[in-house]
Amino acid sequence: DDNTEIRLNGAVVATRQRAQFYETEVSSGSVGVIETSGPAQAYQYSQSQAVDNVLSDPFMMTLVPVEQYQSSYVLSTPAAEPIAFENYLNLVTRTNDVQTCRIDGTSLPISWQAIGSTGYSGARVPVSIGAHQVSCSSSFGTSIYGFATYDSYGHTGGGAVKFISAPRCDIDGNGLVNIVDVNAIMAARNRPASGPEDQRDADADLVITVADARACTLRCTKAQCAL
Repeated sequence: DDNTEIRLNGAVVATRQRAQFYETEVSSGSVGVIETSGPAQAYQYSQSQAVDNVLSDPFMMTLVPVEQYQSSYVLSTPAAEPIAFENYLNLVTRTNDVQTCRIDGTSLPISWQAIGSTGYSGARVPVSIGAHQVSCSSSFGTSIYGFATYDSYGHTGGGAVKFISAPRCDIDGNGLVNIVDVNAIMAARNRPASGPEDQRDADADLVITVADARACTLRCTKAQCAL
C-alpha cells in the first residue's frame, strides 16, 4: 500500500509506496522484528561465499508472519549425495514456551535469544541429514537451510493461510467501509464468525466483537462513519 511504514526493531527505517521495496543488511547471528503499517512481504537472503567468506551461495527465503505460525512441521534436508550440506533450523516461538519445543520428540539443548521486548525468542539448531518433525506447545515459525562449498538452499518450514489483512470490514461489498458496515458488525457482536474470511471479524479471531467494530471504525473516513 502507499505510505507503508517499515520498522526494524521498533524504529522506522523507511516509508514506501505501493510496489516499492526496502533492503538492508543484518549481521549474522542477530535476531530482530520487522513490522509494517500495511500488508507487506518480507524475504531473507543468503549472500555468496565470495561476500561472506564462509561456505555458502545465494538463496532467497520467504519470511512468515507470526499470525501464520503453526504448532508443528515436518521438514527434510537434501540427501547426502551428491553434496552433503551443513543443515540448520531457525526457530521463533513465544519465550514462555521455549522449553516445550521438540525435534523428533527430543527437547532442544540449545540457547534461545530473546527478540527485544516482543515476547518471542529465536534459536538456530544444527540438524542431521533426513526428515525431522518439529513441534512446540504453541504456534511458532521455522525455516530450514544448509550450506556447502559454493552451494546452499533455504526455505520456510511452512505456514497457515489465515485471512489476516485488508480487505476487511466492507460488509455490504460496496467498496467502502462506513457506518452501515460498523452497524452490521455491532448487530452480530458476540457471535461466532461464519469462517476465517468473515468481513465482520476484523481481528480474525473467529468471534465478532465490539473490538471488530472499533477496528473497522478506524478504517472509515470521518465522513463515511459519521452518525
